[in-house]
Amino acid sequence: MTQAERIRKFFRENPSKNQKEAYQALKQYGVTENNIYKIALRDTKSEKCDKVLLDEKNSLWTLDYEHYFAAEEEAQEEREWKREIRKELIERLIAINKTEKDSERMRATTKLIDQLLEKV
Repeated sequence: MTQAERIRKFFRENPSKNQKEAYQALKQYGVTENNIYKIALRDTKSEKCDKVLLDEKNSLWTLDYEHYFAAEEEAQEEREWKREIRKELIERLIAINKTEKDSERMRATTKLIDQLLEKV
């Protein structure tokens, strides 16, 4: 797990914790306060998270990654769905190929099966 992933995971699991608490929890993994500031700046600029001010006087803030992780989960679900469809297509094509007599069609079906297997 990269430092950026570790920082994102920390703030996702601890939405009320500030950057100093994140440093205390993550310093054992080699994460520095500077790393947290850099990741926060980069992620807010790329709109992966929202910076939420907790204490203006002490400049304490947290990072809200809710929409970033929701989008990641949706993308993962879509990839899984596509993988399942490809597996079903492969099974159907294999069944068709077993009964096929025309060698040209067998080659075409085999080629299609190979292409689908690469994506699965």
